[in-house]
Amino acid sequence: MTSEIILMNRNVLTIGADSAMTSWAGGRYRIANEAEKIFTFGGKTPLAIMIYNSADILGHPWQSVIGEFIDEKGRAEFSSVEDLASEFFTYLDNHMSLFEPEEEERWFALTLNVIYAQIVHLARERLKFAGMTDDRSLGREEATVMAINFVHRAFHDEEGEPLPNLDCFADVAPDEVYAKFSDTVDAVIRDHFADVTGDENVLQKLREIAGFAVVKELFLERMIMSGLVFAGFGDDQMYPSFDEYFVSTVFKNRVKRRRHFLNEVSNKNQASVSFFADSDASVGFLRGIDSDTAGFLFGASEFFMTKMSPPFVEQLDFLDAGQKQKLAESLIREFSPVYHQSLLAALDQKVEHDRITPFLDVVNSMGPDEMGTMTADLVNLNILRKKVINEEGTVGGPVRVFTMSKRGGTKQMM
Repeated sequence: MTSEIILMNRNVLTIGADSAMTSWAGGRYRIANEAEKIFTFGGKTPLAIMIYNSADILGHPWQSVIGEFIDEKGRAEFSSVEDLASEFFTYLDNHMSLFEPEEEERWFALTLNVIYAQIVHLARERLKFAGMTDDRSLGREEATVMAINFVHRAFHDEEGEPLPNLDCFADVAPDEVYAKFSDTVDAVIRDHFADVTGDENVLQKLREIAGFAVVKELFLERMIMSGLVFAGFGDDQMYPSFDEYFVSTVFKNRVKRRRHFLNEVSNKNQASVSFFADSDASVGFLRGIDSDTAGFLFGASEFFMTKMSPPFVEQLDFLDAGQKQKLAESLIREFSPVYHQSLLAALDQKVEHDRITPFLDVVNSMGPDEMGTMTADLVNLNILRKKVINEEGTVGGPVRVFTMSKRGGTKQMM
């Protein structure tokens, strides 16, 4: 994992990152604390590419791939960061010689193992919940089928139609994936789902999931997915912006990618702060409440609502037993979700008013040095949190910060 932050106002963009990075090598994940995550075009060109999550694509370090791109295209003109992103992916698609067919299949197998392992985990969680509620009707095979159906449905809309393909795979049918990697798909299925391999309908869904996972818009392989952020000022841009993409694998001579978010500063949106990957502490600082605490409070509220509804209704002596049961079920099924949605909306409104708006007002008036210092401080908050909770060092190492402006170009602060 990693901790990376971008601050922007109309004059300056600052980009900061720690130097811990996860990569896949020798059959296991490795964490290095000397990784480069921010790649600038140098000098007066106020553009950069930042990576987070996985440091590799099919075993090739992004550091090398992006370095070659900058060496080849660094003197080119880019009208916007969107233009930079488009040119980078065109460059990748035109350099498929980097990726050997054996690598493509090996990494497809890794991707599929990650996705199927999530289905197995989901089945185990369903079994655990059934045990907590004394539901003995759910067996391991049934829980596995439920989990498979749940993930399979995630690739479909409310009408049951498959979600659109990624733009980069607009002309690729999902069953082309199985046609190319059928032996690999069936082998991975046998490894994970030996208890349901006799059900042809379930097998077909697992094979469809393998195809969907490559060409559809969901990125279930997040453990081995990379985030790429293209940031700065294009030649035709008065104000800064960044363009964020998810990237993971290669199929049919093109890189799997999807735009996640485009953020542009304007006279209406005069300042912005964005967090990437493992930035819970800095998000908690900004919001005034961390995600774990918020999750606990909402979970506890939902639990008490569920547990207290029946005793509350039982005190309503003017209702008969049937009416009491119906009212209790209605409170849990209908009132509780509305209550929690309203509570969440009220919290978000308070955080926006009391914390985020004042913070962005400050960022809006900052110069490059002050913004760079704040960016480094926010990254260091996440490093400190990992030390305090004694978690594995997936965030850490030296922090690097760059500032970019239209006329001042790119400067490294630390």
